[in-house]
Amino acid sequence: MNSWIIIAIGCGLTAAALHATIVTGSPLSLVLFYLAPLPLFLAGLGWGPVVAGLAGLVGSAALAGAIDFRTGAFFLLSAGVAPVLLSYLALINRPAQAGLGLEGEAADSEIEWYPEGRLILWCAVIA
Repeated sequence: MNSWIIIAIGCGLTAAALHATIVTGSPLSLVLFYLAPLPLFLAGLGWGPVVAGLAGLVGSAALAGAIDFRTGAFFLLSAGVAPVLLSYLALINRPAQAGLGLEGEAADSEIEWYPEGRLILWCAVIA
């Protein structure tokens, strides 16, 4: 079995567990509920957006099986879509050209990444 599948399953189940803590009603559960996308972001930035998408589907299926379908669908829409899209955008790169980059940064390395200003703009659009 490939390691990325194990990572996706682990991150998806962890995100689902963090998402499901809201049913306890304790004040700490609200903090854990808001941290639910974090394992998906870790999977997406570490192993790629496909692994983040698979982790989101695993978490959604776990919540749909444990609680109900609406909870799984809510998890997929609220915590599953943003990590996939943002990790895809964050990992876009191309070979750097000589001189300055598009946003004024010096292209010293051999790789030019997606501009962080646009990434922040996408975060605001998704929120």
